[in-house]
Amino acid sequence: MEYATSYTTGRLAQIIKEMKNNNINILGTSEMRWPECVQFISDEVTVMFSGGSKHERGVGVLLSKEAAKSLLAWKAENDRIM
Repeated sequence: MEYATSYTTGRLAQIIKEMKNNNINILGTSEMRWPECVQFISDEVTVMFSGGSKHERGVGVLLSKEAAKSLLAWKAENDRIM
């Protein structure tokens, strides 16, 4: 069985495209399945995620360029809470 996760080639680009097409400024997601806790920018969208040491579980938040201007800080608690 294949699960819909962000740990698939091209999946982040697809998520960002749908986010922009639907004018979504803040998008929370689960099952990121990316290790570590990182923040980066992809196609003008700020991506923050919190995962474990393996490609299991994980959560993330994607912010549009406008919404990211309001972000002061963020903290990853574990692979289920940011």
